[in-house]
Amino acid sequence: IADDLPQSHEIKSSLPDLNDMSLKKVCDEFVSRTEKKLMQKALESTNWNRKKAAELLNISYKSMLNKMKAYDIV
Repeated sequence: IADDLPQSHEIKSSLPDLNDMSLKKVCDEFVSRTEKKLMQKALESTNWNRKKAAELLNISYKSMLNKMKAYDIV
C-alpha cells in the first residue's frame, strides 16, 4: 500500500500555494486524494467489483458507494 501513497513531489504539485491553506485543509486534501487513489486501485484489482473492493479496504459496501459518489468514481 505504501507504494500507492502520493510522493512528496506529487503532493507539492497537486496542492495550491500552501501559504493560503491551513494544516487541516492540507491534511484533508491529502487524505481525500489518498483515499480516492486507494479506492481506484482496489476497484481495479477486483475488476470493479465494488463489494469485493469494499471488503479489501475493510469498509462497508454502503461506505464504498458513498465514497465513490463523493469522489466521482464511476
